Amino acid sequence: MTLNAFVSRLFRADLITWIRFPIWTIRDSVELPDDPPPIDLKECRVRASAQWLENCSPMVLKTMRDTKPSESERRALCSLNFRGENSFSVLRWYWWKRRLMALALQDEFREEAIQAARRAVQAMDSAEEGLAPGTPEN
Repeated sequence: MTLNAFVSRLFRADLITWIRFPIWTIRDSVELPDDPPPIDLKECRVRASAQWLENCSPMVLKTMRDTKPSESERRALCSLNFRGENSFSVLRWYWWKRRLMALALQDEFREEAIQAARRAVQAMDSAEEGLAPGTPEN
């Protein structure tokens, strides 16, 4: 089991509450600068993001949708595309989803990374269905 798989399970079980870890992991995977990392590192980051999204996407989505970031969270979680209030936002969630969908189509990725990206998108779809307005939370 990887560190991300283990910690994401702790987060899902409410044993830890540090939302920064999943956002940092996903940000490093899909909010890439113009000079992307080598393909092996990129694949590793996609698989790490998939662990977070498969294990606790409803919690991450709920935070992105319902939480106003503190000043320290704004600074810690910002990226080139998302700053300030957008550090926690549904807009960022959908950005991640679109990028993961695109990464699932990468010809240079090995099958394991492609499948991880697809599973992450499926987990995001399920989270969206489960947290739709008027839907009771699980």
